[in-house]
Amino acid sequence: MSRQPILYILTCSPLVLMLAAWVKVYWAREWKWRNAFALIALSVVTVNAIYGAGTFLYYESGPPSHLPPWKDPEILDLGLLSLLAPFGMILGGVAAFMGAPKWLTYIVEIASLPLLAVGLMAGSAV
Repeated sequence: MSRQPILYILTCSPLVLMLAAWVKVYWAREWKWRNAFALIALSVVTVNAIYGAGTFLYYESGPPSHLPPWKDPEILDLGLLSLLAPFGMILGGVAAFMGAPKWLTYIVEIASLPLLAVGLMAGSAV
Protein backbone atom coordinates (compact mmCIF):
# COMPACT_ATOMS: atom_id res chain seq x y z
CA MET A 1 0.00 0.00 0.00
CA SER A 2 1.22 3.45 -0.83
CA ARG A 3 2.19 5.80 1.97
CA GLN A 4 0.36 8.79 0.49
CA PRO A 5 -3.26 7.89 1.44
CA ILE A 6 -2.21 7.05 4.97
CA LEU A 7 -0.42 10.37 5.36
CA TYR A 8 -3.40 12.24 3.94
CA ILE A 9 -5.66 10.52 6.47
CA LEU A 10 -3.32 11.13 9.41
CA THR A 11 -2.71 14.80 8.63
CA CYS A 12 -6.04 15.96 7.17
CA SER A 13 -8.61 14.00 9.20
CA PRO A 14 -7.99 15.99 12.41
CA LEU A 15 -8.83 19.16 10.50
CA VAL A 16 -12.10 17.64 9.30
CA LEU A 17 -12.94 16.62 12.87
CA MET A 18 -12.18 20.12 14.14
CA LEU A 19 -14.35 21.75 11.48
CA ALA A 20 -17.21 19.42 12.43
CA ALA A 21 -16.71 20.31 16.10
CA TRP A 22 -16.84 24.04 15.31
CA VAL A 23 -20.09 23.52 13.39
CA LYS A 24 -21.59 21.66 16.37
CA VAL A 25 -20.40 24.40 18.75
CA TYR A 26 -21.95 27.04 16.51
CA TRP A 27 -25.27 25.21 16.41
CA ALA A 28 -25.35 24.63 20.18
CA ARG A 29 -24.70 28.27 21.20
CA GLU A 30 -25.48 27.54 24.84
CA TRP A 31 -22.11 28.28 26.36
CA LYS A 32 -21.37 29.18 29.94
CA TRP A 33 -18.17 30.62 31.32
CA ARG A 34 -17.05 27.23 32.59
CA ASN A 35 -17.04 26.04 28.99
CA ALA A 36 -14.78 28.88 27.84
CA PHE A 37 -11.75 26.70 28.57
CA ALA A 38 -13.18 24.08 26.21
CA LEU A 39 -13.24 26.67 23.43
CA ILE A 40 -9.60 27.47 24.14
CA ALA A 41 -8.71 23.78 23.90
CA LEU A 42 -10.73 23.47 20.70
CA SER A 43 -8.96 26.50 19.26
CA VAL A 44 -5.49 25.19 20.10
CA VAL A 45 -6.15 21.78 18.58
CA THR A 46 -7.71 23.44 15.52
CA VAL A 47 -4.53 25.48 15.01
CA ASN A 48 -2.48 22.28 15.39
CA ALA A 49 -4.68 20.52 12.82
CA ILE A 50 -4.39 23.43 10.39
CA TYR A 51 -0.62 23.42 10.86
CA GLY A 52 -0.34 19.67 10.26
CA ALA A 53 -2.59 19.57 7.21
CA GLY A 54 -1.17 22.78 5.77
CA THR A 55 2.42 21.66 6.18
CA PHE A 56 1.77 18.29 4.58
CA LEU A 57 -0.23 19.72 1.67
CA TYR A 58 2.28 22.52 1.09
CA TYR A 59 5.23 20.17 0.75
CA GLU A 60 3.28 17.60 -1.25
CA SER A 61 2.32 20.21 -3.84
CA GLY A 62 5.96 21.12 -4.49
CA PRO A 63 8.76 19.11 -6.02
CA PRO A 64 10.02 16.20 -3.93
CA SER A 65 12.94 16.91 -1.69
CA HIS A 66 16.02 14.75 -2.02
CA LEU A 67 17.51 15.88 1.26
CA PRO A 68 18.29 13.54 4.14
CA PRO A 69 15.56 13.49 6.83
CA TRP A 70 17.52 15.62 9.30
CA LYS A 71 17.71 18.43 6.71
CA ASP A 72 14.31 18.01 5.03
CA PRO A 73 12.07 20.93 6.05
CA GLU A 74 8.88 18.85 5.70
CA ILE A 75 10.10 16.26 8.19
CA LEU A 76 11.32 18.94 10.59
CA ASP A 77 8.04 20.88 10.38
CA LEU A 78 5.93 17.77 10.89
CA GLY A 79 8.19 16.74 13.78
CA LEU A 80 7.10 19.89 15.59
CA LEU A 81 3.68 18.26 15.99
CA SER A 82 5.19 15.93 18.59
CA LEU A 83 5.55 19.00 20.80
CA LEU A 84 2.30 20.76 19.88
CA ALA A 85 -0.15 17.85 20.01
CA PRO A 86 0.40 16.98 23.70
CA PHE A 87 -0.26 20.61 24.57
CA GLY A 88 -3.71 20.32 22.97
CA MET A 89 -4.31 17.00 24.69
CA ILE A 90 -3.46 18.47 28.08
CA LEU A 91 -5.78 21.42 27.48
CA GLY A 92 -8.54 19.00 26.49
CA GLY A 93 -8.05 17.05 29.70
CA VAL A 94 -8.17 20.21 31.80
CA ALA A 95 -11.31 21.30 29.93
CA ALA A 96 -12.93 17.95 30.72
CA PHE A 97 -11.98 18.37 34.38
CA MET A 98 -13.56 21.85 34.40
CA GLY A 99 -16.89 20.52 33.12
CA ALA A 100 -16.71 20.85 29.34
CA PRO A 101 -19.12 18.74 27.29
CA LYS A 102 -17.84 15.20 26.93
CA TRP A 103 -18.33 15.08 23.16
CA LEU A 104 -16.09 18.11 22.79
CA THR A 105 -13.29 16.73 24.91
CA TYR A 106 -13.48 13.39 23.08
CA ILE A 107 -13.14 15.11 19.71
CA VAL A 108 -10.22 17.22 20.95
CA GLU A 109 -8.40 14.15 22.25
CA ILE A 110 -9.18 11.98 19.21
CA ALA A 111 -8.04 14.67 16.78
CA SER A 112 -4.79 15.14 18.68
CA LEU A 113 -3.79 11.47 18.51
CA PRO A 114 -3.04 11.32 14.74
CA LEU A 115 -1.16 14.60 14.98
CA LEU A 116 0.94 13.18 17.80
CA ALA A 117 1.57 10.01 15.77
CA VAL A 118 2.71 12.01 12.73
CA GLY A 119 4.96 14.14 14.91
CA LEU A 120 6.53 11.11 16.57
CA MET A 121 7.08 9.36 13.24
CA ALA A 122 8.66 12.46 11.74
CA GLY A 123 10.74 12.98 14.86
CA SER A 124 11.99 9.40 14.81
CA ALA A 125 13.00 9.81 11.14
CA VAL A 126 15.46 12.50 12.17
